[in-house]
Amino acid sequence: MTQTKLAVFGDPIHQSLSPRIHIEFARQFALDIDYQKVLTPAGTLAEALSIFSSAGGMGANITAPLKQEAFALIPQLSPCARTAGTLNTLKWDPSTQQWFGENTDGQGFLQYLQKYTSIDIAPARVLLLGAGGAARALIDVLEKNVSQPLTVVNRDLEKAQDLKKYPRLELLSYVALNQQIHQTRFDIIINATSSSLHQQLPPLDNAWLKNSIVIDLAYAHGLSTPFMEWALSHHAKSVDDGLGMLVEQAALSFALWFDRMPDSKPVYQQLRSRE
Repeated sequence: MTQTKLAVFGDPIHQSLSPRIHIEFARQFALDIDYQKVLTPAGTLAEALSIFSSAGGMGANITAPLKQEAFALIPQLSPCARTAGTLNTLKWDPSTQQWFGENTDGQGFLQYLQKYTSIDIAPARVLLLGAGGAARALIDVLEKNVSQPLTVVNRDLEKAQDLKKYPRLELLSYVALNQQIHQTRFDIIINATSSSLHQQLPPLDNAWLKNSIVIDLAYAHGLSTPFMEWALSHHAKSVDDGLGMLVEQAALSFALWFDRMPDSKPVYQQLRSRE
């Protein structure tokens, strides 16, 4: 049986659970895969992908901070990836000798909500922190699945001006948002920044956290992320990390590579039980 070469590219990358997840998916179909972590600083993705494809790489996942960099490099894109302006999954196309880009983050987030939570996102008032690669995929699906206007807050508004293409999206700086602390609360707060990966907190007024459902897209290997701990200490209704979304977006990536949808729940439960 031919071994399929896969990899995840990012920086940092040591914390990635993607190899474990995809190896478990492959076992469900008796597939032989080699899935590696590739430390790839920003600005070096093109070279890393060239080396990988030359070595027989067939599929790749892209993580922070490279999702928008990947989007700029890949000419063949799915409609979802093109709309979001970011991608997290690549598949090598032998016929064109090029990578095909997809984004499974948004749909993976919705599947996470449906499978592992009782959250009804449709009527919720949602605050999304960040406007980078992970956030942009979520913006696209939230705009389509939430009835309330979506609020996005980012440190650098200039880098997020293109998000004004979404008519129901309110784009704010942290300063502007925190000045509205007396106004209507948010039902759900999603941290799509990389702050937890660097053991930091975004400059969000902690009063927003009270009675909100808080989701940090980071995952801390069995520990609460700094953002989750902070939210709990300021009376969040509940907190969760990004493991469910990670597994679900991975399942969609796997289906793109192998045209087979794995059973994601046992893998999620296995990872949770090993924490």
